[in-house]
Amino acid sequence: MRRNGINLFLVMAVGAFGLGVVHLRTVKAAAEPQAAQLVPAKVTMPGLPIAQPKLPAPGTALYETHRGDTVISVARHYLSQTSYLTSSELAEALHGANPEVHGTFLKAGQELSIPGILDAPVAEKSVAVPKDFEVRAIYLTGLMAASDHGMKIVRRWREAVAYGDQAIATVPDPATFGVVSDAYAALGDSAHAAEYVRAMEVAVLGQPGQWHRAWSLFLLDHGRRVPEVLAHARKELDTRRDIYGYDLLAWALHKSGRDGAARIAMARALALGTDDPLLLRHAATIGR
Repeated sequence: MRRNGINLFLVMAVGAFGLGVVHLRTVKAAAEPQAAQLVPAKVTMPGLPIAQPKLPAPGTALYETHRGDTVISVARHYLSQTSYLTSSELAEALHGANPEVHGTFLKAGQELSIPGILDAPVAEKSVAVPKDFEVRAIYLTGLMAASDHGMKIVRRWREAVAYGDQAIATVPDPATFGVVSDAYAALGDSAHAAEYVRAMEVAVLGQPGQWHRAWSLFLLDHGRRVPEVLAHARKELDTRRDIYGYDLLAWALHKSGRDGAARIAMARALALGTDDPLLLRHAATIGR
């Protein structure tokens, strides 16, 4: 009986141990994480339009404004890259090319179209000229050249050319040829200046009689053929004595470096008290 009880105890103990092992394995298996697996996936997105960069029109540039920009500051920045001569002209053109721009100040993020952009920067070129080449032009500082006042000076010479051409088309007066020649020379256009000098000479030499006094004064003013003009002025006074004849003689003597004799001739030119700017200018220069 006692032996049977021991056997029964052993059977129960083994059974309990087996249940414990089974439970431990179950808990361990539940505690172990499963290995992660990558599953390839495909996502189909609807087609989106790709933004294309905006290109400037030919002869223009695009500029995105920044805080503090003004129309005039943008004009000054781009002036050297454009065909405009002054920043105020470019500023006016900016308003015309960008109708949405009003006033002076610009909002940050605005896109401006800059007109008048050159294909390439302006390059200086040397020109071969004779040794005795006469250079006359309008001399302006950089600041003056880029100002409205400087442009007004240039425009006056251009207007002189236009008015002179109109007058020559009606009456080919030698004096007008000289004015137009000087205007072209002031603008730096030596080729056209020389062309009008030649035309003036043809007009004068085609006239019978004495030399044209305007032609003579033109030659003296430019230091050309001074002895020849002086000889003609003296010869003309033999038959035609008037204030402008004496003025021409005085000016020819002055250009010859003979101011003493020039003052005597100038006194005769002013004897009648004629209020002529040309006479007064010559008298002031000779009397210095």
